[in-house]
Amino acid sequence: EALGKGFCKYLNHIRVRYATRLISTTDLSAERISDMSGFGSTHTFYDFFRDVNGCTPGEFRKRINNGNNYQK
Repeated sequence: EALGKGFCKYLNHIRVRYATRLISTTDLSAERISDMSGFGSTHTFYDFFRDVNGCTPGEFRKRINNGNNYQK
């Protein structure tokens, strides 16, 4: 059971990294990116994205667009 939780956390981290790249390189909506990244819901995507990057997908995109290269 602990291994399953660890794997899920790892998988979601990989999904967020992919989503972060999409946000940085495309104009796709957060909802579309959530779907493309394999999240079951946009709410879950936002929660994991915030945990990994310290901000929402929209805030992250604003920082990128303002020239503040922000990556953990």
